[in-house]
Amino acid sequence: MENVQVSGYLNSINSAFGLSVVNDNIGLTNAFNPMINYAYRVSDNQTWSLSFGVSVGAYIRTIDFASYAPVTDLDPALLRDIEPQTKPDANIGVEFQNDNFIFGISSTHLFSIGKNSNLFLNDNHRYGFAIYKNTRSEIMNYYLGLQVVNRSNIFVLEGNGIVRFKHPTGLSTGSREIFDIGLTYRSSRQVTALLGVNLTENFRIGYAYDQSFITGYNQNGTHEIMLEYRIPYENAVCKTCRDQQLWYR
Repeated sequence: MENVQVSGYLNSINSAFGLSVVNDNIGLTNAFNPMINYAYRVSDNQTWSLSFGVSVGAYIRTIDFASYAPVTDLDPALLRDIEPQTKPDANIGVEFQNDNFIFGISSTHLFSIGKNSNLFLNDNHRYGFAIYKNTRSEIMNYYLGLQVVNRSNIFVLEGNGIVRFKHPTGLSTGSREIFDIGLTYRSSRQVTALLGVNLTENFRIGYAYDQSFITGYNQNGTHEIMLEYRIPYENAVCKTCRDQQLWYR
């Protein structure tokens, strides 16, 4: 999977704008999901904030049957009549944050609500999460989170932890993050290891490896590459953020 993110924050209107592009290859299927993102920060208080976000775009799915060599060409499971699909896509979310906690709920693929589930199409997902954060040290930040994911009648519980190491700058903007490591475990018996490096103040690259331990499931792991760029607007200073150099607040 490849994941590219570009975003910028405008303090004058308490708003963030962004673009995200996800390209995911799973077996014969490829999903391409470009989205335009917008978020509005309600509070100007330094002790808490409330933000609302929405994204709109497209979900494009193709299936490459030419790459598959079946034992039996007449196998009815080979749905060769499936055409490439391009559908509108949208996500929404709300997040509350104070000095030590982040709480949020979100829903993705809104146009799939109420439609029959399909193995090759995008299903509506609902998320609820709570994160404890500690960003007071000049050496590192750490986050501990719990998330519930719901799709149709399936519920998955996720626990995660991440440590972000920082370099003290002695400036009023605070320490600068250098790299981070993390680990996620899902109740569906899946583990994800995370690694991220801040190449500059505004450009970050990340890598994730996902391994499933489900009996009878393909044991091959999956890889994800993430590129993130923060647009350095002159008036992008977040007045309510304790540390301007942190990628995640």
